[in-house]
Amino acid sequence: MQFKQQLISKCLVVGATGFVGKVLCKQLQAEGVHVRALIRKEQKGDWNEAVIGDLDNFQQQEAKLFEGIDTIYYLASIAHNKAAESEYQRVNVDLCLAFAKSAIKNGVKRFVYVSSTKAMAEPGDKMVDESFMDKPKDKYGLSKYNTEQGLLALVGFEHLVIVRPCLVYGAGVQGNLYSMMKMIDKGLFPPLPETNAKRSMISVTDLARALIAVSRNEKANRQIYILTDDQQYSVKAIENSMRMALGKKVPGWHIPAFVFSILGKLPVVSSIVNKLLGAALYSSQKIEKDTGWKPTQTLSTVLPDMVKHYRSQSGQA
Repeated sequence: MQFKQQLISKCLVVGATGFVGKVLCKQLQAEGVHVRALIRKEQKGDWNEAVIGDLDNFQQQEAKLFEGIDTIYYLASIAHNKAAESEYQRVNVDLCLAFAKSAIKNGVKRFVYVSSTKAMAEPGDKMVDESFMDKPKDKYGLSKYNTEQGLLALVGFEHLVIVRPCLVYGAGVQGNLYSMMKMIDKGLFPPLPETNAKRSMISVTDLARALIAVSRNEKANRQIYILTDDQQYSVKAIENSMRMALGKKVPGWHIPAFVFSILGKLPVVSSIVNKLLGAALYSSQKIEKDTGWKPTQTLSTVLPDMVKHYRSQSGQA
């Protein structure tokens, strides 16, 4: 099937120094796209030019930011749970919408927003797609949902796409997956019981590929896309894969479920496991059908690079 493509000549990446942003910039440059990055302080990266500044005062540099730009990839947000609801509103919603309005005013034609599957309610035991309309209840999820709605209400972009990745993995990942790997490496992570709960994930490389694909494909205009690697993972499978990748023995025993439920209340464990243990399955068939994009990686194929990066950062390389 042939997919009608749009040319990207010069783009602006907001969130270029983050986990996903770094990979996206590198991929864009590899495909011959001129990359401008909005960064807070001078540093080297896979971009052709950078504007030093902050989202809080981006209006002061509108000319530098938007001149000649045809496509914006917006990845900036706060995701940690400790932020106040007002901060989620200010950073995730208000700043993004103000930035988008300014981009329209300055003639930018295409805008790709990186949201999250957290912009929907937790799906429970069923696999869901973009037709799942239940709203989230947590502060972060609501901020992502409200930003999506605000962007869709804007008039002026010729091409607007919203992407909802699920849990992202890859070399340099932080958060729960990094903490889990670190604890397993140090022998502090308890052998988990197997559960029937499965969840979706996606590699950072495939996420970057998808962002570029939707920005180029005309059929993606004003669409929301869920992104997964088409696999179903249990937290036990993730644990065992990490143990093997780290060169650790997979225990022949596990903590009984009732004991685990008690251990899961400990802060050092609950912050990782409770977020991974629940079911969260999503379908990415829509983007595959509309754009031809397909995932190329799974956790098992990427884990060697994740371990290599982890060891280099922890001084074990």
